[in-house]
Amino acid sequence: MFGMMLCMMLVLAGCAEYDEATAGKNSIVVHTDQSLDATMMRTFDQAYYNENELVAMVEEELVKYNSEHGADAISLKAHSQSGQQVSLTLHFHNWEDYNNYMLDRVYVGNVQGAYDERFDFNQALSKAGKKEYTIGKNDLMNMADQKIIVFEGDHSVEAPGNIRYYTQGMKLTGAKTAESAQEGIYFIIY
Repeated sequence: MFGMMLCMMLVLAGCAEYDEATAGKNSIVVHTDQSLDATMMRTFDQAYYNENELVAMVEEELVKYNSEHGADAISLKAHSQSGQQVSLTLHFHNWEDYNNYMLDRVYVGNVQGAYDERFDFNQALSKAGKKEYTIGKNDLMNMADQKIIVFEGDHSVEAPGNIRYYTQGMKLTGAKTAESAQEGIYFIIY
């Protein structure tokens, strides 16, 4: 569906080229109730299209999705356009709705649940504040009840609590925030 949204953006942009190099970092904010906000930012090489038409198309897609999955499953939380930069923020009731609607996957819950979802646990995680201290699969398996966020893709992520461990290759940007350096699968324990 995200690909569909991107296609809609391209159609509205008059078949403009999407410029990956100048796109902003997509972000995911996980709330304490395990709902998510996902912000997608895109820059186009042409500035002539109608933001209102884009929003109307997205809202139409959300009405269809919500009619099948529950009235509050996904909502359009915010949108903006500044020159060639377009930003859309969607609010997801839970990670399952995110996974049903977006192309990449997210999991929010505990470590045992992430294992049950068949995420690859062959990860090396750094301890926040002690990058040289790492844990691996066996340590993860012993943290079954610990809270975890798992995501695929290239995102900045905000956890509802302080990050304790994070996949190597990520960069901590604050006590509760981290970002990936490239496409991949990432774990955050908070």
